[in-house]
Amino acid sequence: MKKTKYHNGRPYKNFWGMAYPRLIKGDNPTREIHANLSNPHEVYQDLAIRLSEADYKRMGGLKGKKVCVEHDENIVIGEIAEDWIADDMSVWSMARVYTDTDQGEEWAEKLDKGKIGLSKRIPALTSL
Repeated sequence: MKKTKYHNGRPYKNFWGMAYPRLIKGDNPTREIHANLSNPHEVYQDLAIRLSEADYKRMGGLKGKKVCVEHDENIVIGEIAEDWIADDMSVWSMARVYTDTDQGEEWAEKLDKGKIGLSKRIPALTSL
């Protein structure tokens, strides 16, 4: 039988994965956006928009940030328990999803079955 884990009296399950594909080493000197703003893929890849290692450190990393359903900050199902930068500058995190609510249990089950993945909302650079 699998033992239930608790944090601050709440049952949870851990899920880990990549939170950001590749930080720019150091600071990001690029300020001018060249992407076609109507193309989300282009915007996401534009150097001026990509997070840098310095941005990530200024925001204090991801540890302690909320895990929300579909980026809805009114439906919090957990928090980031750990985060780290890998050698290739990708950002990884472990999320703690609380299973003592209907939403938390539902999303933990979907994560367990591989039906969905976690997406961590990283604050806009303007708020850093």
